[in-house]
Amino acid sequence: MEVTLRKRSNNSPIQAIIEKIEKSDYSVITSSDYLFDWNLERYNEVYKLTLKSSMDEVLGLISIVDYPDEKRIDINLLELRKDQTGKKKKIDSIAGCLISFAIQIAFEKGYNGFVTLEPKKQLRDHYQRKYGFIDAGYLVVIDGQAAIDLMSKYL
Repeated sequence: MEVTLRKRSNNSPIQAIIEKIEKSDYSVITSSDYLFDWNLERYNEVYKLTLKSSMDEVLGLISIVDYPDEKRIDINLLELRKDQTGKKKKIDSIAGCLISFAIQIAFEKGYNGFVTLEPKKQLRDHYQRKYGFIDAGYLVVIDGQAAIDLMSKYL
């Protein structure tokens, strides 16, 4: 899936691609670029976001788990490359595009966009404020119109 990111310096568009990760990608995803060991996610559905102009440059990753009995998609792990976080990042919308991609999968499966996430404590408010998730105990959730609105913004 093609998505549009934004350069922070001048808000100009950058074309990117979200696609399923390949086995060979795991060797490129190193601890110098990412905090988590993505090899542990091999049994889940893992997708990468890369620049269209540089397909070997992985900017972000998302691991999702489908719970068809509960009609939801769970974001098991979401991570941006270290240089794309905080004040040092040069590109905006990476996380929003990856979350919206998970929401799109939830709509395609007939789950009304129902996506859950167990955020780190310090990120709980961020997911609620920036992406429209709702506090549901140890999880934050999004579905319905809020999910459609988020997809409209990022996809």
